[in-house]
Amino acid sequence: MIPSKKYFADKIQSAARAAVSLLPDNPSLVSEIDYESRNFFKGHDSFINADYALKNNCRWRLGFANASLVPDDIFTKKYYLGGFMSMDHTQNYPDGNVVEEVLDDMKVRAVCLDDGSGRGAAAFAVIDAIGISNGDVRTIRAALADFAAENNIVSINIGATHSHSCIDTQGLWFCSYTERKKRIKNKKHREKFLSGYADKSFIDSLCLKTADAIRSAFHDMKDGSLFYNETDIGGKMHDKRPRERGLDVGEEISFLSNLSKFTFVPDDKEAVQTIILNMNVHPCIVGLETFCEDKTKFNYGECLSNGRQLSGDYVAYIDEAITNAGYNMMFLNGAIMGIYASGGDIDFKQGFAPPRYLRAVGYGREIADIVLSMKLEDAEKITPFLNVRCSEVISKTDNPVIIAIGKLGITHNIFLKGGDGYKAVTEVGYVEIGEKKAAMVPGEICPDLINGKYSMTEDYSISGNAFPLPSFSEAAGFDGGKNILVFGLMNDAAGYIVPDNDFVLIRYHDMLCFGSRFASCLVRSFMDIIKTTGA
Repeated sequence: MIPSKKYFADKIQSAARAAVSLLPDNPSLVSEIDYESRNFFKGHDSFINADYALKNNCRWRLGFANASLVPDDIFTKKYYLGGFMSMDHTQNYPDGNVVEEVLDDMKVRAVCLDDGSGRGAAAFAVIDAIGISNGDVRTIRAALADFAAENNIVSINIGATHSHSCIDTQGLWFCSYTERKKRIKNKKHREKFLSGYADKSFIDSLCLKTADAIRSAFHDMKDGSLFYNETDIGGKMHDKRPRERGLDVGEEISFLSNLSKFTFVPDDKEAVQTIILNMNVHPCIVGLETFCEDKTKFNYGECLSNGRQLSGDYVAYIDEAITNAGYNMMFLNGAIMGIYASGGDIDFKQGFAPPRYLRAVGYGREIADIVLSMKLEDAEKITPFLNVRCSEVISKTDNPVIIAIGKLGITHNIFLKGGDGYKAVTEVGYVEIGEKKAAMVPGEICPDLINGKYSMTEDYSISGNAFPLPSFSEAAGFDGGKNILVFGLMNDAAGYIVPDNDFVLIRYHDMLCFGSRFASCLVRSFMDIIKTTGA
């Protein structure tokens, strides 16, 4: 590591740890020895392959459902947007980023998928939100426990689109700095503070609606065929992560440029086809609070937004276009750490600063056009076998920022107190949808951990050392530059996932990473899944 940065990082980390050690543990913090795993779904007990599927006449079955999560009292109660901190706490906006306008919708979308082998179905639900913590994921599973047992659903997976302009589901962006300080200091608010900052009634409603959507998707299941298309959309994204070694700061260096499309075609020709999309771009166009002093000079950052508009971001406008074309639409985000949208160009006019959300509209429609241009006759037909396996991971948390969040109970992530420090409980998973393989990861993962490039190497990491383990793609048997698909922010919102060898606590992404060994802990658990299933 660059000596000056290492010295500075060590000093910062030592000071932060000392400060965090003074914080009280919240009453809900469980000791590691008393922890009991509940509402964790392992997935399939055994895996099958294409030969088995063909010999046993396996068939795809898929069902889809969606529901709005926008509460009826959206304009009469204070709901805070999750994704950006509002910088404007003036007389006009004393509460910061409270929702003032609903541009489109905040949804949950769900699919249930089965291969007809008798081993059980898998459910996937994705919420328009910044993230959904593992504690809330398990609440949703608890609501479905009896239904899952009765209907042989062996895997329930809950993710988030990572939209930065939906109602706060984590409790990190809940209100103004003044109100935060008041809650911490005022004993009257102490109990509410320790139960998490996200609006409880909203989270309760979200969990119930998500469970209902999964039930509806299960009841919607139909026999059919599954197809796969893929195209490159590298021109529609850019990498904003700075690099200290080997490359110029700000240079665009690493992302996964695939847009993957699964299309389910029911045998019933009258039934609606379902498109499942997977891409690796942040949905954070709408939510950023921006201002423009000089209305004759514009760039993307100067499109106007007050940061108080609820929106599913570009995902909502992909959904709108694909739904209008006659399909159901499910969205799964991917490896999105530091990866942002390029496109959605706005026609700027002299003296007029356009609203920022129009970029999300334009970008969503551009992506939808690409999706709809990917024809079924050019698609690969997917053999009907489904394998899903998840692993519960207990990872040591040595990041003082994350320790503070856990000690104070701000989010609904599951934290434990062990004899050797604080730990986080999360999940990692592996999926085979026929011949297509995917890693389910619990946060915003660095693309390098998938493709093995740049920060994974000694030439480009800040430490000057290589990552000690294979990339996720290598672990799953990929070579020759091919990469595993990524289902990101799945079953937890565990911050950024930064390679161990490139972790330093003085950078933004690292400050919100669960720990200096978090990435390798996940990779090891993922490798164990591959080994034990024989995948």
